[in-house]
Amino acid sequence: MKPDFGPPFPPTFAGRPAHMSSVDFVLWLRLTHQGPLPFERLFFDVAVGEGAAIAGDPPANVRSAWQRISRPRIDVVGEHAAGWTILELRGAAGPGAIGSLTVYRDLWLADPPDDRPLELVLVTDVFPTNLESSLGKVDIRLMLV
Repeated sequence: MKPDFGPPFPPTFAGRPAHMSSVDFVLWLRLTHQGPLPFERLFFDVAVGEGAAIAGDPPANVRSAWQRISRPRIDVVGEHAAGWTILELRGAAGPGAIGSLTVYRDLWLADPPDDRPLELVLVTDVFPTNLESSLGKVDIRLMLV
């Protein structure tokens, strides 16, 4: 299933993205205050993959809503002419953040929106140095903010 992007936002967007946690929002503010982001458009809370199965035979509107809310969701996707960037915002990140990004990549690549390349970026305030080699093995870039 193709990613469900929702509405696009300009790279200068200064509001609070819907569904972004308070911890993630602090990281987002730190990231955006470092300078302009290299994207043409931003998307928040991007759904990827299939939603979870639902029991019974609910009405179509309930089934549709369940599919949307049960799909894994990416914090931020940046788009530019050369490709896409998935940004995972995670306070005090650890192995779970690496796992989330690799799952998002797998789901994205299973039905990508186009053939442009995809980059993975972990945005965090704290990251164990003994896990940095793991990031390189799965091609994830670390940004400490």
